Amino acid sequence: MLNFLKYVKNFVTNFRLIFIKSHKLSIILNYHRIGNVDPQNPFHRLHTVSFTTFKFQVRMCLLIGKFVSLDQITNSNLHSRLNFCITFDDLSYSCHEALLWLNKQKIPFAVCPCKQITEESLSWRDKVYYIEKFISNKDALDAVRKKFPTSKFQSNDSFYSLSKSSEFDQGDMIKDVVNVLFKSVQTGKKKLENKKNYFNSIDLIRLKNKIENLEIVNHSVSHANLTHFDIAQLNNEISECDEFLRDLFDETPSYFAVPFGKFDSRLAIGLCEVARVHQKKAILWVSNRFNLDIGATPNKTKQLSRFHTATSVLGLFKQILGSFLLPHF
Repeated sequence: MLNFLKYVKNFVTNFRLIFIKSHKLSIILNYHRIGNVDPQNPFHRLHTVSFTTFKFQVRMCLLIGKFVSLDQITNSNLHSRLNFCITFDDLSYSCHEALLWLNKQKIPFAVCPCKQITEESLSWRDKVYYIEKFISNKDALDAVRKKFPTSKFQSNDSFYSLSKSSEFDQGDMIKDVVNVLFKSVQTGKKKLENKKNYFNSIDLIRLKNKIENLEIVNHSVSHANLTHFDIAQLNNEISECDEFLRDLFDETPSYFAVPFGKFDSRLAIGLCEVARVHQKKAILWVSNRFNLDIGATPNKTKQLSRFHTATSVLGLFKQILGSFLLPHF
């Protein structure tokens, strides 16, 4: 009953702000892969929306609002009551057709490359998917226990969840557990398919040349869970990726997309401190809430929420409606 009343209160508050006080709002849709899903391909464990569904989702949004850029949101340059924006994390090569389609439709969007993924065409999360497919959960957990002997977890916990848990040092988890297990998969069980999985540096340059107003977002160096990173580590994640992208595009990204995206107040404080130094206009999280336009705030770093976009048109419609039951971000 208390939850129901809370949702009603949020809905009334949001309705009043938007339809009575005429505030504008923005919903940022975030995607990873656009295409079909092969259940046997570990790469397809990544959040995937079919191209047909993606186009229907975009058209549905056009019926009820207008697509804008991240700059328009942060600069409070919004002319519609309901605004949508699109971002692509990691930049899977499966998105290529969708990006060209958006450009043809004159719909702005932003891409969020991670340095390590762009350089290696493989993320450490992809390695986790391979490990899950070809190594038993027990053997994977034994490797975690060997590296972190004082850690406490259950034998039925999933390696997938533990590998990104903030309870473990992410650098050690990636280097001494994930990479070691993945190497054993490659040498003894299953060779990685030799195909392009992500946009590489040359692909990114070509994309930027094709799409003049393409927005580039810093998505960190390593795509690690940053929750317990200190200021020096956060600074390295942002500055090194900034340098990498500046070398490619001769411009410094104005935004930072948090790996995994879950909002954490302690991390937000640290990222704000670092982001101001690197002149970031906004930090992008993932919490399935809409952003209320509060006007332009020069010299301040905004916090923006994104949707982990549903894989169906009806699912996205429910997400949009559901966001009115939550506090705006």
